[in-house]
This record gives sequence, structure tokens and C-alpha cells, in this order.
Amino acid sequence: MTEATIRTRKFMTNRLLCRKQMVVDVHHPGQPSVRKTEIREKLAKMYKVTPDVVFVFGFLTHFGGGKSTGFALIYDTLDFAKKFEPKYRLARHGLYEKQKQTRKQRKERKNRMKKVRGTKKSKVGAASKKVGNTFAFIFETSKDKIILKINLQGEILNYCMYLSILYHGNGLSKYFFPNLRTKIFNVLSII
Repeated sequence: MTEATIRTRKFMTNRLLCRKQMVVDVHHPGQPSVRKTEIREKLAKMYKVTPDVVFVFGFLTHFGGGKSTGFALIYDTLDFAKKFEPKYRLARHGLYEKQKQTRKQRKERKNRMKKVRGTKKSKVGAASKKVGNTFAFIFETSKDKIILKINLQGEILNYCMYLSILYHGNGLSKYFFPNLRTKIFNVLSII
């Protein structure tokens, strides 16, 4: 079997994304295909960089075999690669590990992201960490029952109100009846 030869074409330096990008033609007569790790190493040697900043993908073998065509990106540094590469390609290199989330956590994150626009969506992804101990207070009146969960800083983490219907929320919501909201504020002022 002969050694695979690599040629690049349509080379372009993309300064905005801090990378060089190109189409890669791999000639491999007598072989079914060439491993991407081998292609990365050969491209790294050709362009005098380390293999960890070379990303190759999208390879298709031509009809009849012996030739494959794909795409390659060579980043200036690994930091730029982590910044601009999609997470699935970073995961292939072992630079990104997907967080194991339950279905409920994924749904909650999706619904939190619906409430914000633009680049703030990425900040919503990480749930805010609650600092300090929390305390639950239960207040009962003749008609209703209020349960408040408050942290040491006096912020309401969540609460429940029991009337004919059970209400849940984070923070005081505008959908509650005004008299109930004033009751909560009176209770908090006492605390």
C-alpha cells in the first residue's frame, strides 16, 4: 500500500476568526480511507503548527475510492479554537465535555432562555448559585397560607401561596392578587 498524499486548495486566511481555512484533497490509492488523526498530523507538519489547533471535518470519499475531499481549519492558538469552534467538534478533540443534565433541567433551561434575548441567552445557561443558608417561613391566615423561602441576604428565593389554586414562582409575580402581595410585603417588613 502506498502512503496517502495530502494537497490543499482554496486556502484562505480568516483574520476575523483567527484561523486559516482550506479544502483538503487526500489521495489514498489502495486504502479505504485515511484517519483524521493522520490528516491532522500531516497538515500540522505542512503548516508548522501543533496538531491540537488543526480541525478536519466533512470528508467524503469519491466514487471508485482512492480520493477523499474535506475541510480543514488551522487556528492561531488553542484559545481561539475553543472560542470559535462548535462544541461538537471540540468534543471530538477531547476539549469539551458535555454536561449530564436531566430532562427536567434541560426544559427549565430552555424556558429560562425564552425570557431573554440575544447574547444574554448564554449567560442564562448556568443557573445562579444561591449563597448562604435558606430559611422557610410559613404564614397562615383565615383564608390562605403563604410559604416563603428566604436566604440570609433577605432575598426571596421562591414562595408558594395556597388559595383555591396553588401558585409557584421565583420572586413576586404581577399575576397574584394585590391584597396577597401586600400581605407578603407586610410579613417581610415584620421579619
